[in-house]
Amino acid sequence: MALSIAACALLFVSCGKDTEDPDTTDPVTGTDPINNSTWIYKVSELNEAGDTTSSSTTTLTATETSIEGSTWLKLSDPSGAGVIAMQKRSDGWWYMNLQGGSTASSLWYKTPANAGDTYPYIYGICTVDEVNTSLTVSAGNFTDITHVEGHDDNSLEDEFWFTSTGAVLVKFDTYDAKSGQPESDVYKKGSWELVSFNR
Repeated sequence: MALSIAACALLFVSCGKDTEDPDTTDPVTGTDPINNSTWIYKVSELNEAGDTTSSSTTTLTATETSIEGSTWLKLSDPSGAGVIAMQKRSDGWWYMNLQGGSTASSLWYKTPANAGDTYPYIYGICTVDEVNTSLTVSAGNFTDITHVEGHDDNSLEDEFWFTSTGAVLVKFDTYDAKSGQPESDVYKKGSWELVSFNR
């Protein structure tokens, strides 16, 4: 169950064609994820009334790996199954879905980012809503958060909260249309919240 939730939650990002030479990576800083970094998330599912219907934790561990001649961090669940791969480049963190069998990649978290910036993702367009805002989650208080909203043609699909240091994805919410309502009338159906990050 945790694996399928992990795959769904982390994979709501563009799988479009790689548009940048993967060899143009930025140097890793002293706070960026590295080989053997681990993330623990609290994963919740909710119903249309806003009640939590299930809650669990999942751990993802990074392993440095080569994909098509380029170095990536592969994030795997406790069974060892790869969920995603990520790579720091000059325009931010890029992402690759390891469960779909494709090696197509796309921008996941744009850096530097300014409010109003947009970039493509799986359902449509991501828009940077805020930068340098604060967010408190189980892992603590973060003051360098970038909040990004992902929209399809008619509604909010996902919200991402990234930190410019360390854990990258601090919180993730995903939305779905309410039963029998217009697609623009959505409810939060799932949420991921960072419990801990160890570099």
